Amino acid sequence: MSAPAEAVRRIDESLARFDALSNADPVKTRRDNRDKRDINGNVASSVPDGPGQDRDNRDKRPHFELVAKKDEGHAAPGVYWCDVDKDGNPAPPAWICSQLRVAAMTRDAQNGEWGRLLEFPDHDRTVHRWTCPQSLHAGSGDELRGVLLREGLTITSNPKLRRMVGDYIQREKPEIRARCVSRTGWHGDVFALPCETFGDNDTEPVLFQAATIDGVMLGQGGTLAGWTENVSAPCAGNARLVLAVCMGLAGPCIGLASAEGGGVHLRGASSTGKSTALHIAASVYGPPERYARTWRATDNGLEGIAAMHSDLLLVLDEIGQLDPRHAGQVAYMLANGQGKSPVTATVPHAQQRNGACCFCRLVKLVLPIW
Repeated sequence: MSAPAEAVRRIDESLARFDALSNADPVKTRRDNRDKRDINGNVASSVPDGPGQDRDNRDKRPHFELVAKKDEGHAAPGVYWCDVDKDGNPAPPAWICSQLRVAAMTRDAQNGEWGRLLEFPDHDRTVHRWTCPQSLHAGSGDELRGVLLREGLTITSNPKLRRMVGDYIQREKPEIRARCVSRTGWHGDVFALPCETFGDNDTEPVLFQAATIDGVMLGQGGTLAGWTENVSAPCAGNARLVLAVCMGLAGPCIGLASAEGGGVHLRGASSTGKSTALHIAASVYGPPERYARTWRATDNGLEGIAAMHSDLLLVLDEIGQLDPRHAGQVAYMLANGQGKSPVTATVPHAQQRNGACCFCRLVKLVLPIW
């Protein structure tokens, strides 16, 4: 087994254990043993407070503790801050957030853009995985906590303790390393998507990293056989619908063929099947209503969207919502894969983006083709 495959296996095993512990029944522990980190499945991370402190000494305080099950010493599963009181005695553990595991450290090919792979269950016990850029810790941490809250993590309302979520993430140093990328699509022999990566390479796992989990509404419903029978097969004989299906399948082939990106502009009056064609193309990747995007954005904003659809299909509805002055530049950027905007949290290294996307665009009114 190659090194990256072994690392992926370790991440998956960690995720499986995390999910198993999340669903396990509570186990009572004696209060005298509540600070022993190897008891009752509670997983802890001791954090050095200063030079010379032994990281492996689990009873040294202060430190963070990840508790998998409710017990006599912990009111609920989650991350706790274990400190001392003013007299130097152990203080009651302070709950910071629900279960949150730092599974791997990430960085790009230039050893920049460092991040952390985070795993956490929501209220339905669905486990989320997000490769979080370290740059989100630069400010107050509100943006970081906002993403985690939207995805289902529960965070304390105590202002002092809630700020420690970022401290916990930064101080965790898992052994697993992974290579992060800022665009979807092909990276050597692997194909990166926001929530998973297909394929393997000779060095280490590849993970997509972005400042938010939102952006590409991929999804699956039913089966491939069902989609073939009920969506693609009825398109036979209709050139426009066949073209839409081909556009949906062409995106991942761009990188394999070392070809340039391109797009199709559907133009015509209302109720002539343009939206239907776009929905058919989008159905290759997820729920059509959610996967399709609109032109209602600046050219820089669309550049960030394009980076998340590299080597995929980008469906854009209603070109009339785009500023006509920028239409030509945006179309060139989408097809060519070369951005121009400065580095930001949402578009990291966008000016160096080399991925191309296959895109469909639509206008419902009869307008000149630009």
